[in-house]
Amino acid sequence: MKKEKNIINLGAIISISFILAFMYMLNRYTTYVADDFNNMFIDATRRISSISDIVETQILRYHDTNGRTVAHTIVQLQLLLFNKTQIEILNTIGFGIFIYLTYSMSRISDHIDSNSFIYKKELSSFILILLCFFMFWKFTPVFGQDFLWIIGTANYMWTSILVLLSLIIARRIAMKGGVKRNVFITFIGIILSFLSGWTNENSVPAFMFVLLYYIIKTKREKYDGFLDLILMFTSSLIGFVLMIFAPGNFVRLGAFPESPYFIPRMLNRFDKMFLYFKELLVVLTILAIIFLLLHRILNWRNNLEIEIFFLAGVGAYMAMIMSPTFPARAMISTVYYFIMVILLSLSYLREKNIYAFLIISLGMMIYSGIYFGQTYPDAIKANITYHKQYFGRESNILDKKKKGKLENIEVTALPAENKYMPAYKLGEVSKDKEFWINKSLDRYYGVKSIVLK
Repeated sequence: MKKEKNIINLGAIISISFILAFMYMLNRYTTYVADDFNNMFIDATRRISSISDIVETQILRYHDTNGRTVAHTIVQLQLLLFNKTQIEILNTIGFGIFIYLTYSMSRISDHIDSNSFIYKKELSSFILILLCFFMFWKFTPVFGQDFLWIIGTANYMWTSILVLLSLIIARRIAMKGGVKRNVFITFIGIILSFLSGWTNENSVPAFMFVLLYYIIKTKREKYDGFLDLILMFTSSLIGFVLMIFAPGNFVRLGAFPESPYFIPRMLNRFDKMFLYFKELLVVLTILAIIFLLLHRILNWRNNLEIEIFFLAGVGAYMAMIMSPTFPARAMISTVYYFIMVILLSLSYLREKNIYAFLIISLGMMIYSGIYFGQTYPDAIKANITYHKQYFGRESNILDKKKKGKLENIEVTALPAENKYMPAYKLGEVSKDKEFWINKSLDRYYGVKSIVLK
């Protein structure tokens, strides 16, 4: 008699609940930061108050700022439809979804015959999901910007969710040979791929590279779904073209003075990228290479999916050479591809030797968990302090406004030196009242000028 599948995975539920609890505490003490204020307005005077205002804003930005219409629509929808408390809850849930989708890209039980028992499945889910979270906590260069800052979550977390959902659909088609075609899932995959293609300049080439691998694999192995993957690839390419060739991208280039000569310009960008890599990503890269090699030694006849993930991560990083600026938050695509390499390698190891899997994965989870335990209290403390100072500064501005003082309102700077803060390494109020952040606060609070004390 065939055993019924256990639908509820208690290990996954426990680990995700743990993650949500800790992330909500961080989200609870975030504030509006930098570009968040700008995204509440259409222009210098009009505040966004309807969906049509968002459409108008995105059309304007497409022509004078950049082509990231999908990401900026997400953030403006958040700011329009939800209050701050609701955004905190929404972004906490979004982070849980992001972690679970990253983990899901490492699951192989749907793609190969598994000899693991249910308890092993639940235990491995618990370990891998927590390890996934701890690795993002440790290796994300500017964690607060990617996962706590409101516009940062829209640009990097929520857009990554779109990419991962698209990849999961494509992987289901390519890796689960002979799966019955589902027209509805294919339609969703095409829509998601189009949106994914219109997300970020560096994440899309990596996404399309993985899609191309799945297309080739499906064609060679004569699986159903080859046409579906072609349609997904094409829709993502259309989204990418719409983003890259936005007139606003060419306007924005003028804001970053560089050498007019191609080779010196590229060399200067490469030099900055190398320094960034050495400072922020070298340890994670070495770990990914070690696990890639371990997997290939143990499964030398297996498909090339792990290598493709690794190359996609490298490609996501190198694609930024085409941009005049490389904010550390844009490295998140490389981070999640490298983490998927590690998790997928561990999943295959589990199928080979459950005891080796437990020793290695538990060891990594405990080690990274200790780091989390050491750094999380400081992260909470830093965010609580910033939160208190932020509202203290706001009370001062509103009090001066109430008394009729609308010009040259002096405020103190808000330090943000912990990478688990949304304001970490972002701009702050200046002594120059014409500085863009000063002007953003002027508009938000309805005063003439705010200056740094």
